[in-house]
Amino acid sequence: FGDMSLQEYLEDSLVILSNCTPEQFAYSVDIDLWKLGEIDHDRFKEWVEVIKELPGHHFEYISDHLDVNLLSSCLKKYVEINLDPTQLILMEHLEKEHQYSMHDISIDNAEIEAFVQYIYFHAPELFSNIIRNISIGDSQEIINEAKGERDDRLSKEKMPSFEEAQTIYTKLSD
Repeated sequence: FGDMSLQEYLEDSLVILSNCTPEQFAYSVDIDLWKLGEIDHDRFKEWVEVIKELPGHHFEYISDHLDVNLLSSCLKKYVEINLDPTQLILMEHLEKEHQYSMHDISIDNAEIEAFVQYIYFHAPELFSNIIRNISIGDSQEIINEAKGERDDRLSKEKMPSFEEAQTIYTKLSD
C-alpha cells in the first residue's frame, strides 16, 4: 500500500484486502507496519480501522495467519493488564480458552479498544495469545524476582542455586 492512506481509500482497501488470501493479507500487514526497522504506530491505527470494517467471518478466516508478536507489540502501548501477580502466574498454567477476557485489561484509546473487542469476539484464541504476549513481560519479571529471592535464601544457607543443584543432581543420577 506504500504511502497511500488506508483510511482515505477505505472502500478500495477493503475490496483489495477482502480478496486477499490469508497469507497475502498477513504479509501486507507485516510489510506495511514496519518503517525503518520500527513499528509505525500511526499506520497501525489505520490498519485497525480497516480490519474492523472487514466482515467478522473474513477476519476469522485470516486471523490464524496474522503475526501475533507483531500485533502484541503494536497493542502493548495501549493495553494494560489488570491482574495481580498471582493471577498472572496462574494464567500461564491454564488452557488458552480459559485464559483472558476483556475484564482483565483496560485500554484508554477507544479505537484500539473497539479493535481488541473485535478480535475478542471473532478470534478468541488470537486475543488470548496477544494478551498473553503482552503480559509475559510482567509475569516473567515476577518469576525472575521469585527465582532471585529463592537463590538468596539458598545462598544464605550456603547451598548452591536451584539451577546449579539441578546440574549436580543430573550428573549424580546418570
